[in-house]
Amino acid sequence: MSVSLTRRQTECLAFLRQHMADNGTAPTLAEIGEAMNLTSKSPVHGLLTGLEARGHIRRLKGKRQAIELIPTATSFDLSGMSRAGLLSLSGRLGAAL
Repeated sequence: MSVSLTRRQTECLAFLRQHMADNGTAPTLAEIGEAMNLTSKSPVHGLLTGLEARGHIRRLKGKRQAIELIPTATSFDLSGMSRAGLLSLSGRLGAAL
C-alpha cells in the first residue's frame, strides 16, 4: 500500500537524501529544523514519524543521528545516470536543448 507524502514530508525526505549523500551521516534534528525553517524539534519529530510510518526511513531509538533511508519502489536515484540516460527516459524533446 503506497501512501503519498505531504509537501513538507517530501521536502524533508529530499533534504535527508541530499545531506546523507553529501556528508555520509544523517543530519541532527537541529539541522533538519534549520533546513525546514522550523524553530523547535517537535515538528521535526512529526515529519520523521510520518516518513517512518510511510516506510521511507527507519530510526534507531535512543541513538543520535540514527536515520536510515529505506529504498522504495517509487524512490528513484537518478544521480548516477548520464544526461543521455535521462533524455532517453523523457521521450521526444524539442529543439530547445
